[in-house]
Amino acid sequence: MAQYRPWKYWEDTPGAWSVAIQAGAARYAGDMSEEKDVLRRPRLGAEASASVLYRFADRLSARADGRLYFLQGRQEGTRVWYNNLSFVCLNPEISAGIQTDLFPPDQRERTFNPYLYAGLGLTYLNTMTGYLGKLVSLPPLRTEGVSYSRVPPVLKLQIGHPAYIWFRYRLSLEFGYTVVFSDYLDDVSTVYPDFSTLSPMGQALSDRRVSIGLPPNEPGNQRGNRVRRDGYFSLSLRLTRLMKTEADSRYKRVIGW
Repeated sequence: MAQYRPWKYWEDTPGAWSVAIQAGAARYAGDMSEEKDVLRRPRLGAEASASVLYRFADRLSARADGRLYFLQGRQEGTRVWYNNLSFVCLNPEISAGIQTDLFPPDQRERTFNPYLYAGLGLTYLNTMTGYLGKLVSLPPLRTEGVSYSRVPPVLKLQIGHPAYIWFRYRLSLEFGYTVVFSDYLDDVSTVYPDFSTLSPMGQALSDRRVSIGLPPNEPGNQRGNRVRRDGYFSLSLRLTRLMKTEADSRYKRVIGW
């Protein structure tokens, strides 16, 4: 035990396994958002995740994440306020990819060593809106007359910077953007449908202008922007703990524990 040096045996070198938990703010980007008004109307959501990482090279790690994120959006106060649409969602997400450090991460004397992460995954769309005091699920109602996939792929792009707080722990600030390969994260994409093909509930939630005293839309009127895919930004704190390293495993094999 007198020879055991924790800082020596817990360096984040190839062969190391880590786990991480993360939580922070999220902001939706899509047909109901206007980035120029982010300070006046932030309409923030939240996200939380857990991760497993395996370092297979000096500056490269494989990373898998499980995430739950909450987003919200509404057209009130935007340039298309008159359509009066809104949504909230609480969606699960899984992803896997590669995290790369600018420098080898065990050089603890460095004060600047950001990392980049790129990954692919899947999310489940649980898009809802408020109606008569209740939350109603929108995908089954086909508010634009189409049935879309509720399990679209996602592309995650993130940048972070860690700080060591103890020899096995790092605290990072991480900023990222997630591209959702669907234009229906908010249940808004193209044009108003033929309302006769919808259920009464679908008709009420497809066109909500009447509820603010405006005349109803005609089928074919613009409802969303199909060119722009939906997504969300996130800014989070991430706590990482080293669970196993090659050096620590060798030491324990030698002393028998």
